[in-house]
Amino acid sequence: MSKLLMLMASSGGAQALLFAANFCLIFFYSTEVIASYGFYITIGSLFSVISSLRLDYFAFFSKVDDQARGLVLSVGLVFVGISSVSLILISLLFNVFGRETFFLVLSVFSFSFYYLISQYSLMVKDYAGYGTSRLLLGLLFLFLLVGLASKGDVLHLLVSYCTAQTVSGLYLWRRNKIRLTFNILALKYGVFFRFRDRLINTLSTCIQFLSPALPIILGGYFFNMEILGAFFWMSQMLGAAAAIVKRSLMGYLSAELMHNGELQVAIVEMAGKIFLWGAAGSIASCILLSAVFNYISQQFPSWSPYVNFLPALVLLYCSDALVQPLGSLLSSIQREKTHLLIEIGRLLLVLVCFSTAAQLDLDIYWFVWGYSIVMSFFYFLGGAIFCYVSRCGVMIK
Repeated sequence: MSKLLMLMASSGGAQALLFAANFCLIFFYSTEVIASYGFYITIGSLFSVISSLRLDYFAFFSKVDDQARGLVLSVGLVFVGISSVSLILISLLFNVFGRETFFLVLSVFSFSFYYLISQYSLMVKDYAGYGTSRLLLGLLFLFLLVGLASKGDVLHLLVSYCTAQTVSGLYLWRRNKIRLTFNILALKYGVFFRFRDRLINTLSTCIQFLSPALPIILGGYFFNMEILGAFFWMSQMLGAAAAIVKRSLMGYLSAELMHNGELQVAIVEMAGKIFLWGAAGSIASCILLSAVFNYISQQFPSWSPYVNFLPALVLLYCSDALVQPLGSLLSSIQREKTHLLIEIGRLLLVLVCFSTAAQLDLDIYWFVWGYSIVMSFFYFLGGAIFCYVSRCGVMIK
């Protein structure tokens, strides 16, 4: 528990800096620019979690001397490089190469680079280094954001965040003395390590991250870009706060859940308590803040486009921070297919939310309520299944 609290404390400072940076966005950039920026970083985030075809995830639960642990960054960078070159070649082939392609490649590389290195640092239990890298990321992004604010366009906003991620990744690389391996036999081992399980998990993870990404990816086709930008800004603000718990919890549970392939009783018991706290906290926060934010919107009408999103998003991000990390661990206890089915069900219902909004001509606020309820329900479903199955596994052992 002390390791988790230490990780949360360091992440808290980092997220406070990211919170400040995201708060500054509306003072320097239009909501349309923020919406466009949101599209590219959403794609980058989505790609980063599959950048090593989930080798990073399964290496967490391998034995400490397994060769796969040292191949996460190498396999990931090879995959990112091939993907980036393929994207450029396809754009040139169809004569559509331009700023958009550059933005996508920049996002894919920087997000994947930092994600892979930070996963490695958690794998070797370098919690202090991981926390420091998060602080560096937040501080550098805030500095560059303000320094380039006079430009006011998507390019400089995106460059600010991507540069901060790359520098933070380089810090971890140097700190952990990570070595790249391009030996063909070693890379082959990394690519085919638990290949079938990783393919299923890659598909599950794509769907898992696609569901929360859809509002910003598809939102421009259904809703006004200005209001969509307000939605993304509020999501970033609350997401920065929720990530203090979520990133720390996910990293800690992934690193500590198993030792040499054996479930740890103390961590399984902790997961059950976290699930109960998450359920109580999500519902209570939503009810309490609904009344508070209703008062704020009446007193400050100019903030209504932002404040009206808050009750639904508070429900979403409370469950995302506390419960979603539990469901993400289903693959670690050989429940890959269960995880996949949950993610498919969630994606389908999110698409139903879009369809319903279009059919009934609902505004974005009603859509966000439906979307948040669907997302939260499946977070709790996945978390409940993980707690039950892992507890049964410990009892049987």
